[in-house]
Amino acid sequence: MSPPDMDTATLDTMSFYSSQCKRQPPDTVKNYYHFAAKKYQGLDECTLAEQGYRESAFDIFAVSPAGAKGICQFLDAVAREYGIDQFDPKQCIFAQAKYMAWSLDRWTPGLGGRVYADLVKLALATYNWGLGNMRKSQAKHGWTTYAELEPHLPEETRHYVRRILGPEWWQN
Repeated sequence: MSPPDMDTATLDTMSFYSSQCKRQPPDTVKNYYHFAAKKYQGLDECTLAEQGYRESAFDIFAVSPAGAKGICQFLDAVAREYGIDQFDPKQCIFAQAKYMAWSLDRWTPGLGGRVYADLVKLALATYNWGLGNMRKSQAKHGWTTYAELEPHLPEETRHYVRRILGPEWWQN
């Protein structure tokens, strides 16, 4: 039996998105989110897909005023670091999932009372605001949880995290 083709949305993948995810990615990238979430444990495919929508509305040729490119809106330096073509959705989505899994691990040590929902919020904030800004903020303000960090985040990042996760995450 051959492995599933990542470039073609399978019936299983399509029915999963239809029944589980609030945001439906285009069929051309559904399997990338599915397989990236499986490869890089931490976030589910629905969260990754919502993040992709918030970054570019699933536009693989999007370019932001800041120079971020592609479906996942990577800056040139990050794309070089990950060795990806910003306009290749498969490469970008797998890099997005890899970065998010790394970020979840980054905030796990010394949990300081953090729970999974907190780690996801910190990972999304890191993706949007950048690791350098997160580190500077932590050194300056000494936060350990997202609730302690949130007042120090730019409004754009606070809204980014809230829009991706939706209201159900804010009870955790």
